[in-house]
Amino acid sequence: MLPEESVDYFQKFVAARGRSLEGVTPAEAVELLIAFYKEQGCETCDARENEGDMLVWDFGVYDWGEGEQFVVTVARQFVVVEQLEDEGETFDVDVVSQMSMTFMDEADDSRWDLGMGQFWCTSEAEIEAWRGQIEGCGVLAAVAKRPLAQMMLEWHWLSGEEEEE
Repeated sequence: MLPEESVDYFQKFVAARGRSLEGVTPAEAVELLIAFYKEQGCETCDARENEGDMLVWDFGVYDWGEGEQFVVTVARQFVVVEQLEDEGETFDVDVVSQMSMTFMDEADDSRWDLGMGQFWCTSEAEIEAWRGQIEGCGVLAAVAKRPLAQMMLEWHWLSGEEEEE
């Protein structure tokens, strides 16, 4: 799988398990993404040992120009090392992209009280610790009581390629 194919591969992965992303919760998204990470490698990523294929959990209140939203993101981040040449010198550049499931809802005091945080998993050996961080931060319990209003699945560049296009 190439990073830009990750959404399609992930949707097929979920469907093959008789599941749907319709109405998926952040807790379910974490488990689905862990299983996908274990089963489906990335052909062009730097090795997992070099943090080229990682899992990310991010939460907090953000305002991207449409008012404050409480956001929870469960993502798989890909780092592809490309060689570029400039004035006769060759150097490596990290090109970073991400497949993310982003859950959003209005921000209110109860969501603000959860704070902000980001947890990274850089290898299969770290999955249980990562899961423990997520479960310990209180977000899953809070959103189980009052689910988030919408979820968006997408793949996008974080650095590198978008600047060249």
